[in-house]
Amino acid sequence: MNGAECLSSAELKTRFLKRLGEKLSAFGFKPRIREQRFVKPIPLGSWVFHAAFAPIPTGFEVSVDVGSRVGFIEEAVHRHSRISDKLKKQTVTVGAELGNIADRRPRYWAVRSEDDLDEVVRSIVQQFQQWGLPYLERLSDPDLLIEELGRTDEGAWIVNPLPELRFQRAVALAMTRGLSDRARDLARTGEQVLTQRRDPAVNRFREFARALLGISD
Repeated sequence: MNGAECLSSAELKTRFLKRLGEKLSAFGFKPRIREQRFVKPIPLGSWVFHAAFAPIPTGFEVSVDVGSRVGFIEEAVHRHSRISDKLKKQTVTVGAELGNIADRRPRYWAVRSEDDLDEVVRSIVQQFQQWGLPYLERLSDPDLLIEELGRTDEGAWIVNPLPELRFQRAVALAMTRGLSDRARDLARTGEQVLTQRRDPAVNRFREFARALLGISD
């Protein structure tokens, strides 16, 4: 039995995150190891790279998701939200799991010992360059972002998987850009989508949209 096999799962995860952070630093990401996140400041806010772990009998599987946090959108949304201050700082405007961005199928990498780390990190970074980075760059364009957030087709979930959150941000983006008519259209569309889905969040979204649009009873 070699030394790598004696590492605890927690130690192996920490080493994985540190090696991943070394590679992501080339793209401007800074590690937040305890949060399993790597963050890169951009003019509109930040890009976030996050690792999620699932145990397997001899180690763990890891999946990664990427997201873009547009500061002024999140600030507008959270003026009317009830989540904790800690969570408010961690939300993203758009985001998805890397495998779903690539081909609509979740992607996992198995790490069973330290011997696996370099190859797994190499593969993840390669996939990030191919799929994650273009996704983040494309959705950092405010003009494109408002259209993507307002999508109602089957592929809209790849922008933000929850319709309530997606349309909250669409309305907020339109309002912060002075597009009040567009914001009202997006609010109506969002309510229609949630109603058709029989989503229990419809009343909460309606309340949020009315507050953001300045509509009183």
